[in-house]
Amino acid sequence: MFTGIVEDCGDVVYVGGGADVQLLIIKTLKLAPKCNIGDSVSINGVCLTVTVIDKGELSFDVTTETLKHSNIGGLRSGMQVNLELAMSPNGRFGGHFVLGHADGIGSIKAIDRQGAFFIIKISVSDSIMRYIVHKGSVTIDGISLTVADIDTNGSFFSIAVIPHTMSVTTLGCKRIGESVNIEVDIIGKYVERFIAPFLSDNNKGARESESLLKKLTEEGFIR
Repeated sequence: MFTGIVEDCGDVVYVGGGADVQLLIIKTLKLAPKCNIGDSVSINGVCLTVTVIDKGELSFDVTTETLKHSNIGGLRSGMQVNLELAMSPNGRFGGHFVLGHADGIGSIKAIDRQGAFFIIKISVSDSIMRYIVHKGSVTIDGISLTVADIDTNGSFFSIAVIPHTMSVTTLGCKRIGESVNIEVDIIGKYVERFIAPFLSDNNKGARESESLLKKLTEEGFIR
């Protein structure tokens, strides 16, 4: 579990390997001393497991599934990535619930400066856009951000980014057309999953819906 508060920008040392599993090595002098073998680390919003620790460098194995749904496969030596260690039980919850399971890839459509702030527009697929909520939370390359606006046609959304975030994350060096990992708020996905049976048009769904409404009324949630 992560919160989307980036702790360091690490340097990509190596990306490569076989077709099924790739090796990713990240240099982070700040976080490596805090890690143990088997720890989870968010890399650009993707949860990966530490397999080797060597002189400030962390190694990770990346599966084809991860490469398919994230921009990890596009990393190259010399690039920087956002890093966050898994949240400790007594840690401060600074962002929102972030699992490190990217839902897909978005593309930066525009970067506009408005005073001290930056407005970044990101286009995403319909399967991701359905979970984007105005003023809701979204994870962009591992950064917990708030949705500032949604395109009326539903093809992109905007985030407002403060100068501090631009300076301490990789957002500051992003360009139009570049890809970013997207993880939507997990709460919305769970709600959709739970209520789907009650919205069904079949007889069973109708009965379940009626039963749910009755139960909510009895318990005083609705009148």
